[in-house]
Amino acid sequence: MNTIVRQQSTHASPLEHRLKEHFSELARFHSTRALEDSPLYARLRAEVERVLNGVECGAFEPRSESRESLGDARTIRATAWNIERGLRLDGIIRVLAEHTLMSRSDVLLLTELDYGMARSGNRHVAREIAEG
Repeated sequence: MNTIVRQQSTHASPLEHRLKEHFSELARFHSTRALEDSPLYARLRAEVERVLNGVECGAFEPRSESRESLGDARTIRATAWNIERGLRLDGIIRVLAEHTLMSRSDVLLLTELDYGMARSGNRHVAREIAEG
């Protein structure tokens, strides 16, 4: 079951963990089966599952606009987008803010959002989009 944590941006993320010190040892496993059968995984399992099942939530709705001014209350606008790790994050944020339709989305369904990965500059892509 997923753990949903509602938080403000100043609090620690439910995705933060202390697994980094084990990364080199975890990388030695050549299969999921070998990893799951290991004493190391037995020790780390609870933390791994907590992070994998964690969901970060926040209240990022515009404060200056009432729901009525945003459009028909019976309509929900959704945008689905594979962000591809957020490699072009500044452009993505700009499009979400300025595009005629996407900027009016009530719900964003975003996939492949990195968090703390070197390949995307160790950025928290979801949070930066939400705060953008």
